[in-house]
Amino acid sequence: MKKNKTDEDSETTADIEDTFCLQILITVLYLLHKSFYNIFSLSLGTMDENRFVACAAAISAIMTVCLLLKKNKKKRRLWVRPWIARREQQGIHHTLLRELQFEDLKSYINYLRMDEDSFKFIASKISPLISKQNTHLRNCISVEERLMVTFRFLATGESYTYRSLQYSSRIPQCTLSGIIPETCEAIYQALKGDFLKVPRTEKEWLDIAKDFEDKWNVFNTIGAMDGKHVRITCPDKGGSHHFNYKSYHRIILFALTDANYKFIYIDVGTNGRIGDSGVYNKSKLKKCLADNSILNTPAGKNLPGANIATPYVVLADDAFPLSYNVMKPYPLKNITREEKIYNYRLSRGRRIVESSFGILASRFRVFLTTINLCPEKVTKIVLAACTIHNLLIDRRKHLYTCHEIISRSRKGHTFLDVLSHEELQELQTLTTQTRTVGNRHGREIRENFKIFYNGAGKVPWQEEYA
Repeated sequence: MKKNKTDEDSETTADIEDTFCLQILITVLYLLHKSFYNIFSLSLGTMDENRFVACAAAISAIMTVCLLLKKNKKKRRLWVRPWIARREQQGIHHTLLRELQFEDLKSYINYLRMDEDSFKFIASKISPLISKQNTHLRNCISVEERLMVTFRFLATGESYTYRSLQYSSRIPQCTLSGIIPETCEAIYQALKGDFLKVPRTEKEWLDIAKDFEDKWNVFNTIGAMDGKHVRITCPDKGGSHHFNYKSYHRIILFALTDANYKFIYIDVGTNGRIGDSGVYNKSKLKKCLADNSILNTPAGKNLPGANIATPYVVLADDAFPLSYNVMKPYPLKNITREEKIYNYRLSRGRRIVESSFGILASRFRVFLTTINLCPEKVTKIVLAACTIHNLLIDRRKHLYTCHEIISRSRKGHTFLDVLSHEELQELQTLTTQTRTVGNRHGREIRENFKIFYNGAGKVPWQEEYA
């Protein structure tokens, strides 16, 4: 903006006044230094006149510098950029999103990754935590608009300091850097009690086991667990703390899921240097599985149609240690036919956690990028995304997962399977760095499951898939 002649004259007058005041101040200090010297001499005893003059000069110099700094201080050119000030008239929340809402619901769902009812439900839950007040200077950014930019960030992965997102939303980059982590934390805090809770009664665990048995033909199973990488940029002064053996920086999302793709336990934020079994060993889940009284997990029972007693177990891949309540596949070296069948049956239940991660990354594509934020903020983003994942499975599973449980037929027999309408994008799987052997009790229990799946618990189509 060009300055008019009046503004230039005003600035020139102000500069002359500041200079004149500075000259008067220095002159007064110099002329009165003898008077101050006499006063200080009487009160402090003796004081060298040269020392007093030096003190007066120092004070004068300090005040001169302060005035010059004030004079040369960079003046703010704009209170707010004009195109940002037009957010309420032309911002995407007030224009395009409204058009999609009334004209194209399918595109609206694709844009926010959820339907309008779910969006309003989440907004009502987090409103007490993030709502702000209008001031006489400007109106605040509404809860709905804060939630919209957060969902758009999760959906697109525009994580390079929110730079591209600021142009579509007309919200400054510096403001987005505060809004998105705050909204993610509010989502997690407001919804975790209803949608991301760990089962704490025996009945809840038995219901999960029943779902695994009915849908995926695995017995005495209360969950499937795995860990996934979330790529991040190297934090400031982070060194190699988050650097993994795949040569990039990451934090780890470790999760336990039920038979319906829902997360029932998550551990987020472990640095990338720790391996997969290390994440499990440090998690609270290991302690809870070892002690049934903590989460009231059910005791073991006989497998149906066989006099074989096994505990309720969690399914995992080869990266985790085999134990009394954690089952993993047999190693492929020198594997027998019976062991292959056991591996197939275990994989029918274990793949649910893989699919859960795939659905999460496919819908919230920020996890397919390298997130350019500090680990603390990335942790908030992951917690919020997992909470929304569970909410949408409960409320709109047919819209969210794009999966259908279908019936397949093999040799005259029918069984449940999953049909995917699109290729799911998976987060990077944790890879085994060292083989974990497992203890004696774990190997005995795995042998019991192998005998059962090859005997009384076999399904007619397993020979074809094994």
